[in-house]
Amino acid sequence: MKKIFIAFAFMLFMVCFSSLEIRAASGHQGFPEIIITGNGKLLENMTDEEIAAGYNALGRRKLFGWKHYYFNQGVDATYRGEIIFAKVNRTAYPLEINYVLQEKEYSENSWKVKGSISGKIQGKIKKSDLALNVEGEAEKKDTESFTRFEETKFKVLVEPNHRIVLQITGECTVTNGVSKHYIFGIVSKKGAWELVEVVTRYYELRTSEIEE
Repeated sequence: MKKIFIAFAFMLFMVCFSSLEIRAASGHQGFPEIIITGNGKLLENMTDEEIAAGYNALGRRKLFGWKHYYFNQGVDATYRGEIIFAKVNRTAYPLEINYVLQEKEYSENSWKVKGSISGKIQGKIKKSDLALNVEGEAEKKDTESFTRFEETKFKVLVEPNHRIVLQITGECTVTNGVSKHYIFGIVSKKGAWELVEVVTRYYELRTSEIEE
């Protein structure tokens, strides 16, 4: 994701602020909400029985190496990312906000892993190398940087008893599955994993009335 630097300048009569929080229900830090197009499921929403069925679908053992089963492979999804700015105006006066958004862009993919997978898994998942070095349940972020700076200026008027949220949204793809590693036909490691790859990225500015 983009590294964000924000400078704020506020002009108001009387102001009352409160912050907004959002829970990462998707299981991926930085992606609070991911909605898969169609019938696919995120790893976070799968039952133990569904994951066990994935392991069973791996079939016969191998003498050496990895076997992978995919629940979803590069399926389309939409996401809501981090909240850049969120304020609530609970006063009787309008709040005028002027701010400058300065960005250095870079892309970010998010891995989620459950199980005893550790060491290196070699393979290909929709043009992305599957290379994990994790223990237990963890997240690994795969980042590719490039230099391009942007500056965007906004002026927003927040009416009394309204909230404003500036949030990153966009499209992504989701690939998830289970894997087992064999040594002399014996399972040495196994785990369930998920990869979210960002395709597009937008800034969504929303205003809504506060419900009393």
